[in-house]
Amino acid sequence: MEADSYDNLVRFYEMEHAAFLDDLPLYRGYAERDEGTLLELGCGTGRLLVPLVRAGHDAIGVDCSAPMLTCARHKIASLSHKILSHTSLIQADMRDIRLGKRFSLVFIALNTFTHLLTRDDQKRALSVAAHHLSAQGRLVIDVANPLLLPALSEPLTLQGQWQDWGKGETILKFTSTHYDPASQLEELVLIYDLMDAHGHVVRSVHTFVLRHTYRREMELLLEQAGLRVETCYGSYGLDPYGAQSEQMIFVACPS
Repeated sequence: MEADSYDNLVRFYEMEHAAFLDDLPLYRGYAERDEGTLLELGCGTGRLLVPLVRAGHDAIGVDCSAPMLTCARHKIASLSHKILSHTSLIQADMRDIRLGKRFSLVFIALNTFTHLLTRDDQKRALSVAAHHLSAQGRLVIDVANPLLLPALSEPLTLQGQWQDWGKGETILKFTSTHYDPASQLEELVLIYDLMDAHGHVVRSVHTFVLRHTYRREMELLLEQAGLRVETCYGSYGLDPYGAQSEQMIFVACPS
């Protein structure tokens, strides 16, 4: 896993994802069903953790990126002192951390699991998740459906445009991707062009490698970690998984 992948992307990540909360009702529902402390592995900038804590849940967030956690801490610092006492953030690798307590909900959201590039990495992370689950706890993992990945490389494509009025910049995002079904690895290139009011452009290029996992493979990995798969949803609306589903959302519990 690329420990520093997002260190230089905090601004862009927030710009694109801060308002994305389509998956929040899913995690809020499990948090309310299984009352107890929550653990998010790969919490990033606190996109999910902050609203869950604000809703009254105790939570711990773990991430390996210091800049991402700094952003999350700024968000949490703006909350009331009462809410602050219900959360903590820890810089650590999700493959190795041991916190000495159990959680009613452990979750790895929004494709974070795909940054684990080897079978060993995946097994270690799932072992960590299983180790931290309470007897009645649930693990939820959200990944993209690899059946929908393009068979051919996608050329550089404009994906979005934003205005940063504070800095007087226009930001353009371009992406290109290549997925190799044989290795299950996807090379994703993100390019951000920052154009100031005078038309000067500064380009920022970031390359990621992601490993995609198919449904039965993930179910086997979960079972090997000592977990029982309860279901696999295909959407944040909890529709059943199918070949055309955009997501694979796995829910597992201790065997």
